Amino acid sequence: MDQYWRIINICQKEVGIRNGGPELIKSLFHKQNSLVRSLTLSYPSSIIDTLLKENRVTITSGDNADHSILCFPNELLLNIIEQIPELLSVVCFALTCKRILSLSRDPIVHSKRQGACSWAGGRVICVSEYTSPDDLPKGLLHPIEDLMNQLTTSMNGFHGQSYGGMQCHTDRYADKDEHLRAMLARCHGPDRARVLELYDLRRYPRRNDWVVCNITEGVYVRAAVVARIAGRPDDPAPFLPNCMPDLGFVILYRICWSSRGIGPTGKLLNGYKGDIARGSWAGHRFAITTLWWMPNLKTLQGTPWADISEEVASDLHSIFSTM
Repeated sequence: MDQYWRIINICQKEVGIRNGGPELIKSLFHKQNSLVRSLTLSYPSSIIDTLLKENRVTITSGDNADHSILCFPNELLLNIIEQIPELLSVVCFALTCKRILSLSRDPIVHSKRQGACSWAGGRVICVSEYTSPDDLPKGLLHPIEDLMNQLTTSMNGFHGQSYGGMQCHTDRYADKDEHLRAMLARCHGPDRARVLELYDLRRYPRRNDWVVCNITEGVYVRAAVVARIAGRPDDPAPFLPNCMPDLGFVILYRICWSSRGIGPTGKLLNGYKGDIARGSWAGHRFAITTLWWMPNLKTLQGTPWADISEEVASDLHSIFSTM
């Protein structure tokens, strides 16, 4: 009998959405779109600069400025903006005038990053019901042990929005945003376009330098190499929609951790010399970005980034050549 596995983000105390069912062999060879999306950094956008430059906001009349919220100093206005709980509300407020839009720049960027890639930089591990709190990867100490105790005592059930005391990760990209649709129904023409431009959580330009970064180890794997192994060198990164393996597989096959052998699953991976049940990346920190943007990420050791794409390509070739 195979083990039953869950992907968890230790820092966020969340259980991830995993395709393919609870058995590892079924999920390994399914695309883990939610995992990839939650780790992929949205590309920087110049939309705020464009709106300000092109004067594409509603400008408050100077006659009313002395009697409106604009009479407040910038520090107080920024404090008000930062207290608004929802990104959509911040966007609508920002579009009222150029001054509010300019002040809203950093809060909007931060909120969009949190919504688009809330797992980026977090510690991620895939555990089974046989993962013992007394047998964890090196470096996973208290309070991780408490989380593992919560998790392993409830591996037989996942009820509602909590699991072993942890919340289920919400994929905001996949979820329908009823609030956004209701608000857009009240907008017309340019207003609708401006809101959508500014609210857009994700920007993933088609580039050939997307990489998955292991921040803990200071290493990265190029999506182009993974696409080559899959026989789809022109598939658009970072999601590689027509590829298996993809970046989700690159992460998943190295983050599994169990206190017993992999069992029947191992028979289907005879070409791989490593131990998938004792993943060398279990509990590490990850992000998916581009080589151009990667210098903004710092390795935990402060060392230069190292490209291990060919090493991983050798693993992938071994695994998939026996399928």
